[in-house]
Amino acid sequence: MNDITNCNFLFFWPANTRTVLFLSIYLLVIASVISLSLYKKSRAVILGWLFVVVGSGVNLYSRSITGCVTDNINFFGLVSFNIYDVLIVIGTAVLLWVLFKSGEK
Repeated sequence: MNDITNCNFLFFWPANTRTVLFLSIYLLVIASVISLSLYKKSRAVILGWLFVVVGSGVNLYSRSITGCVTDNINFFGLVSFNIYDVLIVIGTAVLLWVLFKSGEK
């Protein structure tokens, strides 16, 4: 398994480290305030946000210290990611599920 160092990309778009850190923190804070204020009592929302915060927090910490994130999972040479990216995706999926489930009522 070959690790890939991701220093200049944010969601597949070229970006410098300062831009990545700023946008990541900004989006995380805004989304957290909105969703947690709307769905305070849902365990699924808390679990989803826990996954998102842990995944993004570790990625942000790594990027702020080294300027890069190490992607150690390679999917057939097409996409590279790390376990913290997986946590973000799972957390986001849980939050979207809660959002769509609450919209059906």
